[in-house]
Parts: sequence; structure tokens; C-alpha cells
Amino acid sequence: MDEKLLRDMREDWPESWMGVRADLEVGRRLVEEFVSFAEFLDGRGYAKSTLRRHVGGLWVLGGELVKRASVEPSLRALPARALIERYVDESGGPLLGPYETEGEQRSLDATCRLLWKFLAGRAESREGS
Repeated sequence: MDEKLLRDMREDWPESWMGVRADLEVGRRLVEEFVSFAEFLDGRGYAKSTLRRHVGGLWVLGGELVKRASVEPSLRALPARALIERYVDESGGPLLGPYETEGEQRSLDATCRLLWKFLAGRAESREGS
């Protein structure tokens, strides 16, 4: 996996999503889940363009989740995985605001469906251990 991309995810993304200081920790926790998923996708041999598209979807998802946690502060206490699972399932991700296009929503949903499968697979492997 591109080390610069991973560094950017860890160092830049949480601050880019931050509205208030309390959002920073939520963003950092989300990024750790997202890095695991991005590394998984990279290991599956996806084309660089597909990987970039899904990493972009993760950035959109993270911003949306941090925004929701900012509006509803009780969400800040959730572990990152629980926050993700609250808004991501087999059908896709959270509904974006009115300023995003249908194409952007479809792209986010595609990323979220893959993320959901990844998280479900990790849960199954833990249960089987």
C-alpha cells in the first residue's frame, strides 16, 4: 500500500473532518478502521483507480460520520466500528446531504457495501477462532 496515502489518511483526514476539537478523536478512531480496510483492498489486487475510488469513498464516509457525531454528541463515545455499523450495512452507507449528486451517493454506497462485507468477515473470523 502506498505509504504516503496511509500517512495522509492518518495525519490529514481527521483534521479535514473536524468542525470542533471533540471531532478530532472520532476521526482518528475512524481512520484506523479505514486503514485496515484500505490495506485489505490493496491486498486483494484491485486496480489503483478502483483503490483510489474506494479510498475517496472512505474520506466521504468519515466526514459524514464525524459530522453526525458532532450533531449528536452521544455518538462520539461509540467505538469506531460501532459508529460505522450504525450507518453502513449491506445496502450501502448514510444518505448524503442535498448538495451531493446521485453519482456521489452511488459511489459511497459501493464503498460502504465492500466495507460492510469486510467488517462482517472480520467478525466471523473472530467468532470462528
